[in-house]
Amino acid sequence: MREATRRRPLTARISHGLGWRLEAMRQRIGEKTPFFLPVLRELRATTGRSKVELARELVVAWREFGVAPRDFAALMLQEVPRERWHDFIVGDDLTRFMNKTLDREDRLLSRDKAAFGEFDRKRGLPWLPTLAVVGRREGPAIEGAAVVEREAQLWPLLRELGKDRDLALKPSCGQRGSGFFRVSADGEIQSGDGHAITPEALAKATLSYTHRLGDFGYLVQPALAPHPDIVELTGSNALTTVRVVTGLKDGMPHVIESFLKIPGPGRLTDNFRDGETGTLIAGFDPTTGCLTESVGLLRPGHRHVLELTAVAPATGRRTAGAELPRWKEAVDIAFRAALAHPRTATMGWDVALAASGWFILDGNPNWGPGWQPCSETGSRPILAALYPDDFR
Repeated sequence: MREATRRRPLTARISHGLGWRLEAMRQRIGEKTPFFLPVLRELRATTGRSKVELARELVVAWREFGVAPRDFAALMLQEVPRERWHDFIVGDDLTRFMNKTLDREDRLLSRDKAAFGEFDRKRGLPWLPTLAVVGRREGPAIEGAAVVEREAQLWPLLRELGKDRDLALKPSCGQRGSGFFRVSADGEIQSGDGHAITPEALAKATLSYTHRLGDFGYLVQPALAPHPDIVELTGSNALTTVRVVTGLKDGMPHVIESFLKIPGPGRLTDNFRDGETGTLIAGFDPTTGCLTESVGLLRPGHRHVLELTAVAPATGRRTAGAELPRWKEAVDIAFRAALAHPRTATMGWDVALAASGWFILDGNPNWGPGWQPCSETGSRPILAALYPDDFR
């Protein structure tokens, strides 16, 4: 026993500690900057160009512009002339700008969807209502929302709230669509990827949930069905949202980017995550509502290189050139929401069209240039025109 518990020599402990740190570093690098070869293989299959030429572009983008191979593919820089790469590469300067121009109160609200919605609903904005909060240990009370603190309270309340409608449960502090659940009126439970979930698993996930930014718990909302015109356009019965990123300049709202998100087959959420969820995105012109070609991971086995398509592979529906239904209302709601937060320069608004109209689902101060794969201009020229002191 004494031999088994004897401490390892100092050199062995140092070696083990260094090895652990190196492995953690390798994992972080691997997550953020995958090796060149997987991206190169997919680029070769997608574009038909020579590996030497593509490898040269990847190296130039990485060394001269600081763009990792996966980011190169996610921005579709292989489709953009090199002299215009700068228009599409918006990274650290955008992060600094968003942090600098984000109002402190809005920063706190953005961490807590329940509180954000409560704040904006009181200002006449059509946020999706919060019916209940589950496991909420921080944040303001939500007017009219039931409070669930124990498992014994959860199912009686969900049965009562869901007598004649489906319910959506999601973390009040967002996780890019992860942690989403849908409870149907007949008691069936599904996760965001469409998998069946047991009542015990749902109770554990919602009541034990915590986040480093706060214990805001889960919120319970009506599960919206998409408007029939959206279903006709996309071929998807899952809720499809529109992202409108607004920029305030001298008290006037402008559109920085706008796009439609089309959920992947079988999914209940439409977060894009560089295409890994199967979601497609299609930009739309905020002055005409006309949709661009869609972007996504279109080839089996591909994990990095996005491609353009006029027709959604899963449904055969053509979105390119179509008009987004009731798009003027979506832009108007985003503008109204931006004006309700006059001390924050930019915000990404997620809005959804249901049978009863548009609803705001979320406001994102760290919105990222997600529309750029659909863009012919890139985000930088738009930002530079609004904020010339911060973007060139």
